[in-house]
Amino acid sequence: LVQERNGLLLDYDFRSESPTAALLKDFELNGSAPPANSWASVQADGLHIGVGRHQPGTWEGFFAVTRAAYPASSVLHVRMSREARNVISPSQTGEAVFAVQTGTTKRTGDINYVLVASVTNAGSTHWEVGYAEGHIADATTTILWTGPPSPAASVSEDITLRTDGRSSYVVYFGNRVVYESNRLKMRIVPPFQPYLEVQALEISYQARFQDFWITSDDSILVNGLDQGDRVTLAPATGTPVRALADASGQARLALAPRQAKGDGTLTILSAGSLRRFPELFYAGGDVYRIRG
Repeated sequence: LVQERNGLLLDYDFRSESPTAALLKDFELNGSAPPANSWASVQADGLHIGVGRHQPGTWEGFFAVTRAAYPASSVLHVRMSREARNVISPSQTGEAVFAVQTGTTKRTGDINYVLVASVTNAGSTHWEVGYAEGHIADATTTILWTGPPSPAASVSEDITLRTDGRSSYVVYFGNRVVYESNRLKMRIVPPFQPYLEVQALEISYQARFQDFWITSDDSILVNGLDQGDRVTLAPATGTPVRALADASGQARLALAPRQAKGDGTLTILSAGSLRRFPELFYAGGDVYRIRG
């Protein structure tokens, strides 16, 4: 089994301490918060991004955005955590944000993006999904889904999303679809840049990110088969995926977005013979060929 194309475009687990300067190879650090009042640090428990306390009535934010931009076929995942505390005051807010924005911003000034956020205010916290459109500044946000507000709203979520920037947008929390539509009217021009971000009104606030990865697609292609060969990918965690080889000798394994990166065993049943390829580290967009 030979890999002809690697579908994994970016992979940061953020589970070991490293210098902040090491981020600058693949990320730009920026935001409305001044340098003296913002930070990003990679610790053993994740990438921490935060802002310090600032003037009442004002928002400040800070983010890590990828330097590269990624195609509309991409699947994007991150484990995002808010602070464990709830913000009690109604005049203060803390937000952890995962946003995927058009990669044309520096050229056009457009700040159009989809977002998943955890928002805490007035003693309660909720998760929300939406998109925003704007030019240069002051983007207008449309909220598409809001989870129930609760003082005990989950601190962390495994977020997987995919969008074409126009009509389709799907968001998973773990294996659960929390929002899906193919009828939106967005103007988010691909390619896309993901933002790992925190926003806060007046207060000091911090978000934490782990297991950040991007794949180029949500399927795996296996070439070099005989028509009718049965191909199965059994992920270490999750549901097995199956496909039949067509007349051209190709089999395409369609992955659920949450399973677009992982490890497992690939098996090929052909004319009574069984070939197994265990401990396969795979990603959506991979292309393999059977030889020999």
